[in-house]
Amino acid sequence: MQQTKWTVAALSLGMLFAVTGCASDSADRAGEADVQPKVSTVSDVANSTTATGDETNSTAASQQDGAAAASSVKQPVLYNTHLAPKVYGMRKFPYPYEAMLAISSDADSETLRKFNLVHEFINTTQMTPLGRGLGLDFADSFFMYNGNNEPGYVDIDQEPMSDELSYFKGVSDEPYAASVINHYIHVGWIDTMHTYGDFSRVNPHQTLFTRQLAKQAIQALKANGDAITVWTDHGNKSNVDNFGDYGKSPFYSYQQGANPWSKYYHTDLTIPYGIRFVWPDSSSDEFGMKSMIYPLMLPDGQRVWGFWRYTNEGYTKKGDPEWNWTPFNLAEQLTPAHFAQIEREHEYSIVAQHLSGTNYPGVLPTSAVDALRLLAAQYHEGKILVTRTSIVDLQCNPAVCLV
Repeated sequence: MQQTKWTVAALSLGMLFAVTGCASDSADRAGEADVQPKVSTVSDVANSTTATGDETNSTAASQQDGAAAASSVKQPVLYNTHLAPKVYGMRKFPYPYEAMLAISSDADSETLRKFNLVHEFINTTQMTPLGRGLGLDFADSFFMYNGNNEPGYVDIDQEPMSDELSYFKGVSDEPYAASVINHYIHVGWIDTMHTYGDFSRVNPHQTLFTRQLAKQAIQALKANGDAITVWTDHGNKSNVDNFGDYGKSPFYSYQQGANPWSKYYHTDLTIPYGIRFVWPDSSSDEFGMKSMIYPLMLPDGQRVWGFWRYTNEGYTKKGDPEWNWTPFNLAEQLTPAHFAQIEREHEYSIVAQHLSGTNYPGVLPTSAVDALRLLAAQYHEGKILVTRTSIVDLQCNPAVCLV
């Protein structure tokens, strides 16, 4: 009966660790003696039970006869359930990964053709015009409106800027790509609002943004059950709905979205809607960090998490960022040296990009495709967990997990 009780306890404890195990596989093996203290010798069993005189004599008489048999019979592993298990702590990243990375791509010049081609290649494992899909968890950004009057084209066949992918047509209340964007939000291929829209103008002192557009956007998103937690600032000074770096320097005075005295104020609507993480139009040449987020208080007193993105490779002598966030520079971002760094230091990385920023049929140049294949290899080999911007931000949130 005593042996049966120990065996049941062993199974129960084994199931507990199978369900709740947080330590790495190597830590589990190294700590096996600590979490499984054995009571398997005759003296241990004698100390854990009370034997009568008859039982003692019977045991002594049978020890010699059973010595040979005991050497050939495997004894069950017994556990002392009176000792608390040793807890080694949570892994920083899900096993077996040593780092975590997201590509945060801005929606500039995005069309449905380019969106589909890029995501079929990165997200699926199907055969695509760019080759076999990579099977990575990548989520994009989107615009609610398009108020851009800059010259140029957004896609092949001289497709005009007015065809840039957006939820509404122009700055109206007429749905344009609303059903498509809604679908991709729900399946996880979109997780970031790249401001309320592309309001970049030839004259940066003009804008088509209004507070009413913010109200309309939130009403539409809520009505369709579209939950977005990540916001990234966009564009030139016509994009007055930006708000992350207002007050940081005179340059950022155009960012009026969180200024409660401005007619462009909207964060009293945007933050309660669900935006929790904000990229405030800031630059960084650090590929990996121990944590990507930091507390950010807005001018109206509301608090959100600011987050960093890797946007440039160094700075000029004047202090201007040397941006490298186009598909033509992707191979300079996703390098073996950068991968080795974040794996060695156990870091997070959010890589800023504009994956739909080109206007030729393949969208992504060969160098970008090769760089993405290198990243996919790191993921499939269990080294770098590639996932969405919203998930990396959430993992870096001290209120949610350890960093």
